[in-house]
Amino acid sequence: MRAKLMGVELKRLLMNRKTYLAMILNILMTGLGFTAFVKGMFMAEGFEYTSSLTNNVIIPFGFGGFAAALIWGLYVISDADRAIKKGAEEMTAAYTDEKVMSHARICAFMTVSSFAALICMLFILTLCIKRMDYLFTLKWYILYSFVYILPGVWITIAVCCGLYNISRNVSVSLLVVLLLTISQFSPLSEKDLFLRWNIPCIFELSDCYGSVSVLRFLYYSRIALFFLSLAFYLLSVKFIRKYRLGAFKSFAVNLRKPLAFIPTLMCLCAAVLLFVFEPFVDHSAVVPYDDNWYDAPYQGECKNCVADVRFNTLLGTLKGELNMDLTEVVRREILFEIRSGIKVKSVTLDGEKLEHSIEYYSEDNNKLNLGVKKLIVKNPDRKTGRLTIVYGGYPAISKSLYRTTGYTFCDSVGRAYIKLDDVCVAPQAPSLASEKEPVVRINVPADHCPTSWGKALKKTVENEDGSVCWECREYVPIIESGVNNTDGVDGVTEFLYAKKYEKTVRDNKLDESIKDVMGYCDEHYGELKFAEGAEGIRIQQISNDYGGGGAGDGYVYMDENFLSPETLSDDNKGGNKNETFMHEIIHLYWGDMGCEVSDDGLWSAEGLDVYTTYRIVKEKYGELYAKKYYVDKWTEEVRHQNRNFYFRHPEYIDILPESYQATIKNSVGSINKYSRMPLMLLKAEEKLGGEDAMDEVLRQLYENGSFNQWDGSEGQTMQDFLDIAGLTKEDIEID
Repeated sequence: MRAKLMGVELKRLLMNRKTYLAMILNILMTGLGFTAFVKGMFMAEGFEYTSSLTNNVIIPFGFGGFAAALIWGLYVISDADRAIKKGAEEMTAAYTDEKVMSHARICAFMTVSSFAALICMLFILTLCIKRMDYLFTLKWYILYSFVYILPGVWITIAVCCGLYNISRNVSVSLLVVLLLTISQFSPLSEKDLFLRWNIPCIFELSDCYGSVSVLRFLYYSRIALFFLSLAFYLLSVKFIRKYRLGAFKSFAVNLRKPLAFIPTLMCLCAAVLLFVFEPFVDHSAVVPYDDNWYDAPYQGECKNCVADVRFNTLLGTLKGELNMDLTEVVRREILFEIRSGIKVKSVTLDGEKLEHSIEYYSEDNNKLNLGVKKLIVKNPDRKTGRLTIVYGGYPAISKSLYRTTGYTFCDSVGRAYIKLDDVCVAPQAPSLASEKEPVVRINVPADHCPTSWGKALKKTVENEDGSVCWECREYVPIIESGVNNTDGVDGVTEFLYAKKYEKTVRDNKLDESIKDVMGYCDEHYGELKFAEGAEGIRIQQISNDYGGGGAGDGYVYMDENFLSPETLSDDNKGGNKNETFMHEIIHLYWGDMGCEVSDDGLWSAEGLDVYTTYRIVKEKYGELYAKKYYVDKWTEEVRHQNRNFYFRHPEYIDILPESYQATIKNSVGSINKYSRMPLMLLKAEEKLGGEDAMDEVLRQLYENGSFNQWDGSEGQTMQDFLDIAGLTKEDIEID
């Protein structure tokens, strides 16, 4: 009977023109997601998504899924009211149970909306293939487009059906749905993404590796919310009117059949369990701050420290075993640091179990925000011997970080990419001395190329399960392991990048760009500091999940965006596709030099980088090219800035709303760094009498510089530059 009714409902929907209108609107709204206007709706002020997967899949299907949820929700409410509007309620109730009709209706709507989502995915597929080019991956397209366009629709259909079953009023149902929808844009929903019930958040995703930590969260949250919406719908069915009674009296009648509530309770229990035990945030209790733990005193000594770590790339978990041969223990408790989400299964000393506990550091301690917890191993008799810690779990963010910024995915374990910070790889004892360097053995898939701080690891064993064991000897390991290419640019420089970018690297001759930069800077400023011959220079592409770029100690890291087609063709950094990339390599020199960044941005490593890029480009492509793509653009941006009212009258900025203040200040800082400062350096070059004299000043500046990130020095200031050049600030100011 129920199956037949569902078939009848499905046939009725397919014969209704409104159904096809909803399908067409679904496709059109998804296509509208490619426009700049819609993309702007999903972006924070001053932020721009550069991931091809985000721009061409997540945003369009996110907007399409949100619009589809409202369209199908409106449709299901109006359709449910059809019998009452046409006066056929009594006749319908005489032939079939209204509960069964409600079940048939919701199943039919979910089936039709699924069919519409499938058509939409097929329509947009060819467009995405064309726009994403070599960055397109069918697997990521299917997984992300599905989770953004369909579960939210199902959840909305269940909620709308439930609201109508309870209220029996179209206006009330629509009002409640709209209020719930609007509430998703509140600050609370930004912190707790589980409240985004019919529109998930937009993330900057990895084009190469798929951002599996984000994918797991999206599917997990959608499943949890679907069970919750299904529980609400099944509960609402109990409010369907019986014997001409009202909603609550009808519900009281249904209470006489308690077994009928079992499906509702099962769905509710499933939702509650998924919410309570979600693995993405470590919900351990926060303890008060204690200076004794933060600055732990000397705890003893061990002969060696060896950790062996294995990964489940499907679930994103790790399990490891840490072995230490203790030779001296001076305290009754030994303190270790461990990552949020990682649980300790056992602690033994020569096979004898020791008591242990795990606590957060404190509300005031920065380590809490970094997701670091303290593992306290109790050793009351201060015994020595082989200490073994067995641990494992899903790397999670800390509770305090979640409360302030919401879900921020840090460490991650996936099939194509693994990224782990020091205390996530293995527990560390900050004040337990070791006679030898700690050893961490990581077992990763055979096609991975793991590094720590960009340095290659030593391959030791090929395991029977197909994984390979690599050995890392670092006091603070930062593991990056992915399916990468490794190019030896020259005898001391290695370039690591994702295999998907192989054609880009070759077409844009990025290896040659690295040589150009290193050769130019060595010749004009002096050989690169802090890059020891044994270690060499490492240039590594990292996943978009962790974002940004930086340089120091002979190591450059940059996310996928630096090699993306959009970035390599950015006219703001020149007409050739490798100039943005060259700019990042130059950070090896001026980043190491240790610039003291001024608040107004008029002195920074970025300004020196832009000027140096201009000089390299001028030498490589000619003066006219450099003037067109660099000097003219700097001049135009500074001229535009000088005409800005708030730049000329900064005293009025403070009366503006904070969001406008931040926008103006960010714009001023950016133009000062990337346009005004390079023009000031160019003017200094003219005052000094030419490029050779300027090179001599910069050579001396670089020679005097120190790497302030590590040694705590103030770095080289604008006044240091002016003193070497024999100039004043007035000499180089730009009108």
